[in-house]
Amino acid sequence: MLKKYRKHILLWLIVILYTLWIFHNSMQTGNTSAHLSQGISYQIYTKLTFLHGLPFQTFHTFIRKLAHFSEYALLGILVSLVSKQTLPTRYQHIIILVWMILIPFMDEGIQYFTPGRSCELRDCFIDMSGYAFGWFLQSTIHHFIQRQKRGCND
Repeated sequence: MLKKYRKHILLWLIVILYTLWIFHNSMQTGNTSAHLSQGISYQIYTKLTFLHGLPFQTFHTFIRKLAHFSEYALLGILVSLVSKQTLPTRYQHIIILVWMILIPFMDEGIQYFTPGRSCELRDCFIDMSGYAFGWFLQSTIHHFIQRQKRGCND
């Protein structure tokens, strides 16, 4: 029984540490964040020559929003996996939904107080969309695996 609780604590610790990493990224000043994302965007942009008709700034904005979506998709996967492993069924969706709504707003709130950053409702929706996508992806894969285990091939 104690081993089970240790596993649960470890799994939630991974979720919390990843969430703190997201918050850490939001605490970077605007200059630091822009420098990092512009460097990554530029490396991708120069390699994908078919994009050169697109203005770099437009591409850079797309990469920044894709980063928001992707980091929250991973969070959605993590929270839904850990919830399924550690919580009674009746609480799983509640925790998943609370995390999906609360964390993006906290994240944007951090950016509001960070020099050179801004708090944008649009980013909250991008974050929640990424999270929902991760949750959906994890749930779909979980459902498929369960069907395979039961021997249902229809």
